Amino acid sequence: MYAENDIQRLLEGIKEYGLSAPSEMLEAPIEKLVEICNGIGDGQMPTALRKILNGVLNFAECSAAIHDWRYANSDGTQSSRLAADKEFRANMLDEISRKERWFKWLKEWSALRAYYAVRSCGYADWCIAFTEANRKENV
Repeated sequence: MYAENDIQRLLEGIKEYGLSAPSEMLEAPIEKLVEICNGIGDGQMPTALRKILNGVLNFAECSAAIHDWRYANSDGTQSSRLAADKEFRANMLDEISRKERWFKWLKEWSALRAYYAVRSCGYADWCIAFTEANRKENV
């Protein structure tokens, strides 16, 4: 979970690295982003594995925050999920390219593994996010 100053840092990084992000996210209140943006691997993943992933993939924090936003605002369709996941992959590679100096190839390899993991295991999180968003709207 991020604090408000972490979210501000991520928003600055998104702009600095020229990452693809929805304008609604960039204009959202910090408090809402703190609720939504939760790091890498939240959802069905065990806490220990989530901590490891957040450490290993710390070079993709901005990309993960955008991906969290996309999933939190899921429309439940497979085509939108594919677009969100592809954006995640592109953003990770751009983030690495624009800010990393050492071991880029290893970070790119890790980013692609993260993309494949999201594609393989993210459907439940996508559906849960869609259901949660609809539940909040109907309450």
